[in-house]
Amino acid sequence: MGEVLLNGRALPLIWVLQFPRLTSPNGQVNSADQSRPAYPYRTTTGVVYAIDGQRVLKHFYDIDEGAEERKALERLGSHPNIIGYLGEGDSNSIVLERGIPLLQLAETDDIWVQNHRTWIRDVADGLQYMHDKGIVHGDIGCENLVVVENRLKIIDFEGCGIDGEEARAGYKWYNRQGSAVDIHSDIFAYGCVIYQLLTGKPTFYDLVEVDDKKKIAQDRYARHIFPDVQSLPFSSVMLGCWTGQFKSMGEVLAALDALHSKATPRVFDVDHIEDDEEEQQT
Repeated sequence: MGEVLLNGRALPLIWVLQFPRLTSPNGQVNSADQSRPAYPYRTTTGVVYAIDGQRVLKHFYDIDEGAEERKALERLGSHPNIIGYLGEGDSNSIVLERGIPLLQLAETDDIWVQNHRTWIRDVADGLQYMHDKGIVHGDIGCENLVVVENRLKIIDFEGCGIDGEEARAGYKWYNRQGSAVDIHSDIFAYGCVIYQLLTGKPTFYDLVEVDDKKKIAQDRYARHIFPDVQSLPFSSVMLGCWTGQFKSMGEVLAALDALHSKATPRVFDVDHIEDDEEEQQT
C-alpha cells in the first residue's frame, strides 16, 4: 500500500491511515498541532491525514482526481504561494506541505489583521504563476487557502484545468451565471477573495441561509450587482475583477502595484537635500 517517511523512517501508509495524528516521543501531541485542525478531516474528494507537524497525506476516493492534482503540482513545482508537493503515498494518495486552513482563523486574529494585505498579493502571485504554467484552478476561494509561516498558499488542484482542458471543479458563489471555468472566472473569484480577506465575510453573505443562494448570487453578478466596496481599500481592483476589466492576472498585479505606489509616501534623500541647501547658501 506504499510508505511514508517519518523522521527518516519509512512507515507503512496503513499506519498513517490508522493513526492519523502522530505523537511526539514522550507520547504527547506536538504543541504545534494544538492550533491546527483535527485530523483526519474529509473533503468532497477524499480524506486528509496528518503525518507530522510539517506534512499531511491526502487520500483520494477517485484515483483520477488524485492523478490530476499530482500532475498539476508536479508541473507547478516550488512556488511561495502554491502548496508544496512532497511526493506520493500510494496510487491514491499524495503527501503535501501542512498549513493552517485560512477559514479556521477569524478576521480579528492578529495574524489575519497584520497580514491580510500581504495575503491579497500572495494569492495574486500564485494565480498568475499557475496561469503562466497553463493551469486554471477552477475553485479559488478562501476555503482553498492555507497559512504557512504567515503567508498564504493555494491548495486543492484536483478539479483544475490543464492546457485548455475543461476544469472539473466549478465555481458556485464566485462566478457569473453561465460563465465558463477559465482564466477569467479565476480572476472573478480572486475579486471575491479580496473582499473576504478585507471583511471576513463572503460576497453576498446575506444569502447564506437562502435556499437558492447560488442562483441569486450568479444572477446578481450577471446584472453587475456587486457588493458595495466603495469604502474598502482595493475597491477598484475588486470591481475590475468582477466587471471583466482585467484580462489576465498580470493586469491585476499591475493594478495592485499602482495602488501600492500611490499609498507609499515619497522617500527623500535627506543628505542630498542638505547638500542642495548648502550650495544655495554659497
